[in-house]
Amino acid sequence: MARCYDADGVALGNEFVVSGALVGDYERPQVAMDPSGESVVFVYGGPGWTGNPTPGQDNDIYMRRYSRPALTLLNTPSTGGTFFMDLELPGGAGDFYILGASFGTSGIALPDGRSWGLDLDVLFNHSLLFPNTGFPFLGFQGFLPSGAQASVAVVVPSNPALIGLPLQFAAISLDLSVFGLGNQLRHVTRTLTVTLQ
Repeated sequence: MARCYDADGVALGNEFVVSGALVGDYERPQVAMDPSGESVVFVYGGPGWTGNPTPGQDNDIYMRRYSRPALTLLNTPSTGGTFFMDLELPGGAGDFYILGASFGTSGIALPDGRSWGLDLDVLFNHSLLFPNTGFPFLGFQGFLPSGAQASVAVVVPSNPALIGLPLQFAAISLDLSVFGLGNQLRHVTRTLTVTLQ
């Protein structure tokens, strides 16, 4: 069994089954997480995985991946329309969240060595910090309680030149109670790519 928790140790949802319908003894479970915290891999093995395989025993190793994306697209993005995303951002209560958008994916280097999978491009660079500038993407900035969700609406201009363009979104969370951006960074989401139609 496994269960998700936020950064403050508060449970997010109920326990869920990892091993499925396996029969017998399975040992030495291990857990690994990607840097974004949105993908977890569980590994466990039969008795032979202890290093002393016995003939007739199940010596296999099993792996199972569990994903909990932070950004979820809710409808089809089309020019001249509005599409919506849910944000379920990991982090502690009181963290400050920023959602960004970009047409590029080379990544912005962050002070703690991580990379935010966006570019500061001509259309979206100001909307990252000033969500009310009148750009199509109004952005999201704000505080969310631990484990809470927010929704974002993106208005796409009626411009045929936008059709087929991939638009990337990513978010970061900050603990503003400490000094220095490198110390404040808590979570960097994986990039969600949306293709305009």
